[in-house]
Amino acid sequence: MQALSEYGIISPFLACGIGKEEIRRLAEMYNVPLIPSSSCLATRFPFGTTLDQTAIDRVRRAEALLRRYVDGRLRVRDEGGHAIIEAGVSEHHKIREHADVLCDIGFKDVTVIPAKR
Repeated sequence: MQALSEYGIISPFLACGIGKEEIRRLAEMYNVPLIPSSSCLATRFPFGTTLDQTAIDRVRRAEALLRRYVDGRLRVRDEGGHAIIEAGVSEHHKIREHADVLCDIGFKDVTVIPAKR
């Protein structure tokens, strides 16, 4: 929101007072498919981490792999080479089934936690 303000970007939904939940309801009403939001991969690393292409690619590959099996919200966070995976609790078993592949990609280990809303 701060960036929108600083750069003078106008959000039509915001200008009309329409929030996320109402946007979701409207999309469902008009059969518009919802694509899960995806933020910059740099947000998958702790603040102050020096990013390198290898780590970024490891996160990208892990999310692409898991996206084949996991529905809904999914974030693979890299904390010093340890994968912290946020997903819906109902999806955790699917992630655990593929934990060995994530280690093959280059993660030291895998921890699965409930997704934040």
